[in-house]
Amino acid sequence: MVAWNAGIDGNCVLCKQQLETRNLLFFGCTYSSSLWYKLMNVLMGNGYSDEWMDVVFFIQQPNLNRTRSFLVRYVFQATIYMIWRERNCRRHGERPRSHEALFAMIS
Repeated sequence: MVAWNAGIDGNCVLCKQQLETRNLLFFGCTYSSSLWYKLMNVLMGNGYSDEWMDVVFFIQQPNLNRTRSFLVRYVFQATIYMIWRERNCRRHGERPRSHEALFAMIS
């Protein structure tokens, strides 16, 4: 987005610390990593990671039981959606919500 419009702030709107990238926005900033850890640590167990490709690999494993596979995919999708929604709300001037509020909405 910064390449399209040099006048915008390219920092993550959730943590305001680093240039916003996919990995930072969904897993790397303090806001999203706190939410991600709280939601997925138990579901992913030893497979827990906060790296995009590790998570994608994990949810594609054919040997996960059906219930766990569904839960991991559902929580993954819901978390990505809610983080993206929160990012856009903040970008457009709406009141920020805490990661605890998003956790409550997802769980």
